[in-house]
Amino acid sequence: MSKIFQGVCAANPKTCTTKLDIMRLWIHENQRVFGDRMINDQDKEVLLSLLIDQAQNKFSLKKEDIFTNERILFADFMFGNEMNDRPYDYIENLQTFQ
Repeated sequence: MSKIFQGVCAANPKTCTTKLDIMRLWIHENQRVFGDRMINDQDKEVLLSLLIDQAQNKFSLKKEDIFTNERILFADFMFGNEMNDRPYDYIENLQTFQ
């Protein structure tokens, strides 16, 4: 659980400003902490379903609103390793990431 909070707290406050931004980050962190430890895709789908249910029930956000790509990805290495204060941001364009 602490890794989820650590990831959410690492968000860039200049770019992560809306409930949608926070929800994407929260889902990303949960998928990394819990989803990466699941043994099959069915379990990962159950986790995602639970996360989406909470997003919809608590914040009125639908899956279509949250997922603009096939997956949610946050990273801090898009601007190189040389920076001291690398921003932990949402990767909107997965093509530039690859």
